[in-house]
Amino acid sequence: MEIVYIQKATYLKDYKYIRVIDPDTNLMVSVGENINKDTIISRGSISRMSYRIKVSDFASNFHKYVSVLHGEVIHKGDSIMNKGKKNIFSPVDGIIDLSHLSSGFILVKSYPEDIMNVSNINGIVSSISEEKDKVIINTSVLKIDLKYIFGSNIEAKFKYLCNEQGFLYLEDINTSAIGTIIYVGNLITMEIIKKSLAVGVVGIIGNGIEIRNNESIEDFINSIPLTVGVIDGFGSIENSFFYSILSKYNRFPAFIDQNNQAFIIPIDTPSEDSIPFEIKGINKGDKVQIFSFPYWGYTGTIESFNIEDQSVFVALDFGSKVNVQIEDIVGII
Repeated sequence: MEIVYIQKATYLKDYKYIRVIDPDTNLMVSVGENINKDTIISRGSISRMSYRIKVSDFASNFHKYVSVLHGEVIHKGDSIMNKGKKNIFSPVDGIIDLSHLSSGFILVKSYPEDIMNVSNINGIVSSISEEKDKVIINTSVLKIDLKYIFGSNIEAKFKYLCNEQGFLYLEDINTSAIGTIIYVGNLITMEIIKKSLAVGVVGIIGNGIEIRNNESIEDFINSIPLTVGVIDGFGSIENSFFYSILSKYNRFPAFIDQNNQAFIIPIDTPSEDSIPFEIKGINKGDKVQIFSFPYWGYTGTIESFNIEDQSVFVALDFGSKVNVQIEDIVGII
């Protein structure tokens, strides 16, 4: 009996890692350059926030009543438009931006901050976009394919949060996870998503996502600044393979990559690329993953197999032994 054996976590020596650059910063690298984790890719002084003030309703010819200059520093309460006793006052401190005045609004930008984009990874700069807003770095990575991604691309430090059985307590999602992508183990729930949002987590990775109210979960995720990646599917999925792999990379830089439908962790160069899959005969002791209910996504070890009815006995990683059809399993390299 033969089955497909797949590499659930693939090591790639030449992955094109995309770094998005803050606008209005100056690039500090060039194509072909070898960089390390401390290399500064770009730096500059930019305004992180802006306050939009609608002024088109102030008067029929509102342009001539503007009382500030482009680039002028103002304070909260200063007049920005004046017509006799009628005024519009700035609600915040900042710097005036009149570049959108013809569209009927004025921006008050926050004071500029010094910004540095640091590489955080080792590699070679392979290309730079024409707009100078993306730097593509060839580097070595661990790549885990995702079944579903809700949200946009996100890059942040990775934080491994679940315990050795793949479970997570809500109190484990705390201020130590601010600005990180967290791995929560067996099941992503609405409660986990809401707590993560409240704390300031930017991304969540888990084996499965709860089925109940799934449409409302998707709608909720798409309305918030948080990205969710699902490795295997719906429901609680006990898969010890990912616990042992991902626990090694706590605090590494990471990327939920919408374009490649994958979770990416840059690593030191592996000795060789992983074999993505191969077809071979099954043997006692082989690691497999089940794709039939009620054990969808569970991993275990083959104890025996029956050639006549094309079935195998699998000892699940968490103690149970189950009999499944060979067509419902894949081997794990």
